[in-house]
Amino acid sequence: MINPDNQVLHHLVGNEKQPVVVVDDFLQNADSLIDYALQSGGVAPARGFYPGIRSAAPQRYNEILLDFVGAHIAPYFSQSADSLKSCESYFSMVTTPVQQLSVFQSVPHFDRPAVTDIAAILYLCDEKHGGTSLYRHKKTGFEYINKQRLSGYLQTQQQEFQLEGQPRGYMNADSPCYERIMSVDAKFNRIVFYRCSSLHSGNIGHDYAFDTDPRTGRFTLTSFISGM
Repeated sequence: MINPDNQVLHHLVGNEKQPVVVVDDFLQNADSLIDYALQSGGVAPARGFYPGIRSAAPQRYNEILLDFVGAHIAPYFSQSADSLKSCESYFSMVTTPVQQLSVFQSVPHFDRPAVTDIAAILYLCDEKHGGTSLYRHKKTGFEYINKQRLSGYLQTQQQEFQLEGQPRGYMNADSPCYERIMSVDAKFNRIVFYRCSSLHSGNIGHDYAFDTDPRTGRFTLTSFISGM
């Protein structure tokens, strides 16, 4: 399933040198995942702050991805194959209208305050749908949030909401409180790895179509790999 001729590019991003790994031509048969999603159903509103709908990916994909990360990606994140515990993956589509976004859906976020955990997003769509960006929080200088930073960061964020007002809209550039430090374009069969603790956001433009057809919309496969 993994394309042996994939292309791996490693970056160290921002002042805090957070790793980002971009792999192009990742799978041999990426189209089959779209077919699987169309046939399997189970689509539901996402839990947490993801602004859209999700459904579970096949367990076989989790197994293949975990093996690939252990063999080829983990060292970039100061991990080893033995330190990776599990992988969960979800087909995902952004569907929440701007006027329905919460304040926390309108700023860069982190998935988990754990630098040992790795996130991945596989694009099953082309570049017109927007990629993913990493951000720096201007006031604190934080580019990732771990457990030690969490409380202070959230307090500062709340103070900014009170002073600057609560933002409402998708991130796709710098804002008064955040600076974009890297952007990776969407590309079919491209997978991007970054730490779950990195501040990031999808690049959802003002002209985003909110197309819910996996064959034509911003269809992605998001994974969370737990380390230790």
